[in-house]
Amino acid sequence: MLSADSVVSFKNVSKTYDGKTFVVRDLNLELKKGEFLTLLGPSGSGKTTTLMLIAGFEHPTTGVIQMGGKVINDLPPSRRNIGIVFQNYALFPHMTIAENVAFPLQVRRLSKPEIQERVSAALVKVQLTGFAERKPSQLSGGQQQRVALARALVFNPSLVLMDEPLGALDRRLREVMQLEIRSLHAALGTTFVYVTHDQSEALTMSDRVAVFHEGAIQQLATPTDIYENPRNSFVARFVGESNQFPAILRGTEDGCAIVETPDGLLKGRNFLADEAAGDQVLVSIRPENISTDGAAGDDNCFGVKVIDRIFHGDHVQLSLRTAAGIKVISKSSAELAPQQDKDVLIRMRKEKCIIFPAK
Repeated sequence: MLSADSVVSFKNVSKTYDGKTFVVRDLNLELKKGEFLTLLGPSGSGKTTTLMLIAGFEHPTTGVIQMGGKVINDLPPSRRNIGIVFQNYALFPHMTIAENVAFPLQVRRLSKPEIQERVSAALVKVQLTGFAERKPSQLSGGQQQRVALARALVFNPSLVLMDEPLGALDRRLREVMQLEIRSLHAALGTTFVYVTHDQSEALTMSDRVAVFHEGAIQQLATPTDIYENPRNSFVARFVGESNQFPAILRGTEDGCAIVETPDGLLKGRNFLADEAAGDQVLVSIRPENISTDGAAGDDNCFGVKVIDRIFHGDHVQLSLRTAAGIKVISKSSAELAPQQDKDVLIRMRKEKCIIFPAK
């Protein structure tokens, strides 16, 4: 049963182009009114196809898509009241900025006075007042992206879709636009669905993140939960940096898994399914949760040699190697980071070590 604040819902939706390979597999997803949902994943994971299914440019092979409680599987894009922002902006080069923004309103046959009023209001929202008579070629990449956003918002859509909208911008401008889009969303309260392969974008901008892989959602949660509590090894690897190495499960104790690594026993949070003692498992821990202040005899402490240290400004990245040859990356402040070739004792924080199934 759909919740009262549901905007769009997918029920057992799959999509295949050849009848064999599914680009989206048995998708169940509910978009909440007013939220900023990001579809995150590598190329070919199904995130853009999911966006196109919402927009109506693709149709599901099986399953049901509902919008406002009504099935929209075959409803054309023009009748879905959805605004779309593409990576390449898709602005008409021969039109002025005002004419570009007005285009969706002209298609809907609104009166000229109402069109002018709405265009002016949309340009105010995206901070482009005074640019109405310019052509797209006279604007920067960031300004063109704002025009595309204004055009998507001008007809008051119930939903705004964004497909890699900042992909063509340089890093600094991307960071600025991330915050601008996030602020605009907060001010408008419109539901945004955002597609990206950039994990930083997803964590910065979203209320919730759906991590896609091989056509399926691996985890759907808040950015904090995705980062701190990844549900499987793929999510841990794809979102943020993660050290991962094999081990053998020896048992459990007080909710912790006890595993044997080539360098000794290690305790971590139990994210296992039905694994039993003796089974292969995977240890996952983020670099910032490995310190070089370990003490002999403490849990999760191992001797390592510093192979390399790389200065990143706000931290130093250390490449480490254990006695058994396992390579580990950690992060440390410049003041505390040991020098290259030094032997140190590292400590892997037990509450931050996650033990996953090996498969």
